[in-house]
Amino acid sequence: MLIVLIISFAIFTWFGWFVLHPTTVVAIISTLSFGLGLTLGIYWLAYADGRARTRLSRFGIDLGIGWLLMAFIYLYMLGFVFEPFFIMAGAAVVLVLAALFALRKHPQYQRISR
Repeated sequence: MLIVLIISFAIFTWFGWFVLHPTTVVAIISTLSFGLGLTLGIYWLAYADGRARTRLSRFGIDLGIGWLLMAFIYLYMLGFVFEPFFIMAGAAVVLVLAALFALRKHPQYQRISR
C-alpha cells in the first residue's frame, strides 16, 4: 500500500508541476503539498468507502469526500475565482461516480445464500 501511495504522490505532484510550472520556493512547496494532500484525500476516501456498511452510507461518504477533493483541486488550480461551469461539471462527475460506486456490493458484507 505504501508503494501505491508513493506512486500516486509522484503522479499528482508531477501533474501540478506540469500545469503550473512553479519557480519560487513557495510555489514548489505548494505543488508538493498538492500532491501529498490529494494522495492522502484519496486514501481517506478509499478507507472510508471500505468501512461503509450500507449503500446509502457509501454514497454519502463518496459524495462528501469527493466534493471536498474536487474543491481542493479547484482551489489549487483556479484559486478563489468563481466559475460555475467548472464547479457544476466537477460536482456532476463526483455525483455520478459516487452513485456508481454505491451500486456495488461490498464482498465482506454480502449475505451467504444457501
